[in-house]
Amino acid sequence: MNHRPDWKAYEDGTLPFDQREAITEALRTDEHLRRDYQAYQEYVRVLRAGVMAEPVPVFELRPAARPAVRRPFVLAGAAAFAAASIFFYTQRPEPIQSASGPPFTIAPELARIATHDAQEAADWVGSRTHLNAPVLTLMDHAMLVAAAHGSDWGGYAFVCKEGRILLRFALRDQFSRCGVITEQGLSFYDSDGLGWRQGGISFHVSGDTGVPLRQYAAVIHRQLSRTLPATVKGAQNAH
Repeated sequence: MNHRPDWKAYEDGTLPFDQREAITEALRTDEHLRRDYQAYQEYVRVLRAGVMAEPVPVFELRPAARPAVRRPFVLAGAAAFAAASIFFYTQRPEPIQSASGPPFTIAPELARIATHDAQEAADWVGSRTHLNAPVLTLMDHAMLVAAAHGSDWGGYAFVCKEGRILLRFALRDQFSRCGVITEQGLSFYDSDGLGWRQGGISFHVSGDTGVPLRQYAAVIHRQLSRTLPATVKGAQNAH
């Protein structure tokens, strides 16, 4: 199908009969559509169960450092985790405050959409910023669940088996004050997460405690190298 169905209308019977029949038929053959429907169903189940009573800020520069109390939760399967994450991304995060001059932008988030579509995420960020937002697909490693932007940055959120991965990109950074680490032959700045420059854009990735950031940073870097110009790679001098 060319667009995402209105699953709520599909389930509550308000969708026109011909549209409902078309969706039912498509579900028999379209694996991606089935996964999307399963994610929606799990999302509804999670909401009804009430296990997500405390929204968690997202696209936060330092997700593991804030002292917020969070309830542990267990979800069965990647689709369940993705559905629960979409709930997180519908909540408004608190503005991020810092007086220490962080290595990457902490401008507050202005808007966000929930999406699994990499092209939609890139188009949405690109239409609201001055950034050439990359199309980034990590299907073998993590699932895209949201896109967001601030006054000077764009970003994507993914979920993997270890937790959340938050990627931001901007035109400026302060990475030169940071140390440099190497992973799989690639250089990254140790910047309350991992930072690097690629194709004239500054990137920063962070994640939940337990997420192997070095491995995912290398995966993201290699994925981006397929679509971004090879003018800037790895750790270089600050902008």
